[in-house]
Amino acid sequence: MLLLLRFGYHAEVSSQQRDLLKPESQLLRERKRNRSIMHAILYLAAIGSFVAGRQGWELNGLSATFFGIFLLVYALLGHCNVNIWFGGPLDPRNDPVEHE
Repeated sequence: MLLLLRFGYHAEVSSQQRDLLKPESQLLRERKRNRSIMHAILYLAAIGSFVAGRQGWELNGLSATFFGIFLLVYALLGHCNVNIWFGGPLDPRNDPVEHE
C-alpha cells in the first residue's frame, strides 16, 4: 500500500467529495457561472432553431421556429428568477448559503 501511495497512485475522488473540500464561496461562484453558461447555450440554441425554422427546417412536422421560440421563453424565464433548473444539478436551492 505504501508503494502505491509513493508512486502517485491515489484513489479516485468523486466530484461530490471534491466539492465538499472547496470553500462555499467558490462553490457558489462556480454554480452561478455554470447557470450563466447554460443560459447562453439556451439563447444560442433558441436563435439557431429560430433561424433554421425560417429557412424551412422542421422537427416532426413542426417548424423549428416554434422550438426556437419555446427555448427563448424558457431562457427568459430563467433570467426572471424562475427556477427552470428545478430538481437538477443546477437547482439554486442546492446552493451553499451565503454568509455575510
